[in-house]
Amino acid sequence: MSQIEIQDDKQELIVDAALKRFAHFGPSKTTMNEIADDLRLSKALIYYYFPDKASLLNAVLEKILNNYFLEIECEANHSKTVEKALYNLIAVRHDFFMKFFFNMGLNRNFLEGNKNSLDEVAARAIKREKAFVATLLEKANKTGELSITNTEEQADLYIDLMKGIRFSYVTPGACTPIIDEDLLKEINHKTRLMTELFVKAHKTPTKH
Repeated sequence: MSQIEIQDDKQELIVDAALKRFAHFGPSKTTMNEIADDLRLSKALIYYYFPDKASLLNAVLEKILNNYFLEIECEANHSKTVEKALYNLIAVRHDFFMKFFFNMGLNRNFLEGNKNSLDEVAARAIKREKAFVATLLEKANKTGELSITNTEEQADLYIDLMKGIRFSYVTPGACTPIIDEDLLKEINHKTRLMTELFVKAHKTPTKH
């Protein structure tokens, strides 16, 4: 095994340990010392790979998002229609948010304190999500399920509509948890309704 592979393995171990801690206790209640103790590594070695908690949280979020995209792509490959694929996207999104974000206890104060380091992760995630939806719409065009002139533009619109529904429940600057479980269910429900309308608006007209 090369030195680079050994370093990659150690980074992965640290990220996995941090994910377990963050998911159980939340990032704000987890120290770098605790992660080092879990792995029986020195604190200095943890800081060698991740100079601060923000950089470690960034890596944890990247891992979560990579797993998220693997799952929605797998679901899409087994979906017979674009409508079903989009519903699966919503379901997986909901499950991941509940498992990794809601349960991690991320609040606005914490996010704002780490805003600069997390903005890039969020921007990349949105870009990947839009590309994923554009691919679904392009496939639906080819099969004749939908009729869309500009799939990239409509993918942008769809993701923006999803964001709009979510942000309609979030008051900027508040010091409360981002969202509660009931609101997550309401967001999930409204996103499904929006998806139904979106798909109907682009259905290929039936020939009589």
